Amino acid sequence: MPILFVGGTEVPPMAKKRDWKKYEQELRERKGKIAEFLLSIPTKEQLLKELEKLNKRKRGRRFEIPKSILLFFHFLKHIFRIDDRLLVEYLSRLLNKIIPREDFFVHSTIVKRRKDLDLKIPLGITPEKLNGKRIYFDGMCLRVGRGGYYRSKRYHTEVRYLKIGVFTNEKGKVCDFTIGDEHDAEINMIREKMSAIRNSKPEAVVIDGAGSAKDIIVSLTLSGIKPVISASETVIRKARSIPPPHLCARHKRQDTLIWEDYARQQIDHDKWKKETGHTMRWVFSEGVFSSFKRMFGEEAVCRTQKGLHDEVCVKFLMMDGVLPSLWG
Repeated sequence: MPILFVGGTEVPPMAKKRDWKKYEQELRERKGKIAEFLLSIPTKEQLLKELEKLNKRKRGRRFEIPKSILLFFHFLKHIFRIDDRLLVEYLSRLLNKIIPREDFFVHSTIVKRRKDLDLKIPLGITPEKLNGKRIYFDGMCLRVGRGGYYRSKRYHTEVRYLKIGVFTNEKGKVCDFTIGDEHDAEINMIREKMSAIRNSKPEAVVIDGAGSAKDIIVSLTLSGIKPVISASETVIRKARSIPPPHLCARHKRQDTLIWEDYARQQIDHDKWKKETGHTMRWVFSEGVFSSFKRMFGEEAVCRTQKGLHDEVCVKFLMMDGVLPSLWG
C-alpha cells in the first residue's frame, strides 16, 4: 500500500483506512507479550544476587523481597485488579518456593515498599526522541473506582473521573502523560509540559482546540516550533477583520503579530487542516485511547495520587510492549 503524505508528514497506510482485522491482530500480539511477561519466573540465583546487591552496606533490618518482585506484582495488581492482601499471600507462596522461609510476608511492609517504586515512561519528552519530529497531545477520562453509573444510582454515590493528558510521537507511542482531576483544564496540562516540549525541539505540536491559547502559540512559535493547533470559531471570525500589519497605523507587539498570523492562517479552516495534517490527529493520539480502553477498560481502581499515576503508567507500558527486564 502506498504511503500517504499530509503536510510534509509521513502517515502510515492505516491513516487512510483502518484495517480492523490487522488492528485486532496487533492487540492480540500485545496481549501475548503481556502473557509471556507474566509467565516468566525468576530463579533462586537471580533473586539471591539481587538481594545481596540491595543489602550491600545497608544498616538495620535487611531486605527480604527484591525490587524486581515488587515491580512484577505491581504489574499484576493493575492489570488484573487483584486485592492487595490476596496479592501478598500469592507473593509469599511464590517466594517460599524459590527461597524457603518460615513465615509469610507482612501486607503493610510490602505495600509501603511498593510506594517507593519509581515508575515512568522511558525517555519521555526529550530531544533524542522528538527532535525534528511531531508531537501530538490529547486528553481522555477514566472512571475512578468500580461500578460506574449503576453503583451511583443504587447507592447514591458520586461518579468521579480522572483526566489524563497524553503526549505521543509520530508512531503513536506514548512519550509522556500527566494526570489531573476531571475539572482540570487540558490547557494547564499542556502548560505543565511546555518547558520539556521547547527543549525537545519537535518540528510541530499537534493539538485540538484545547491548546488554543495565546501564550502557547507565541511560546511555540518563538522556539521555532510550528503550532498545528485548531483555533476557536470566535478567533477565526475576528481574524477576517484584522488588517495586514503594514496597514496598521500603530506598531503592534511581536506576540500580537504572531497570534494574528496564527488566526489568519485558519480563515479557510478545512484547507488549513488538510495542509497541516491536523485531520490525521486521530491516528496518533485518539487511536492510543482506543487501544488503552479496549485492553484495560475505562476504570482506574487506585485511590491515592501515587497509585493512580503508577496504574496509568503500568498500563501504558503494557500497551506499548515496553516491559521491564526483571530477572536479568
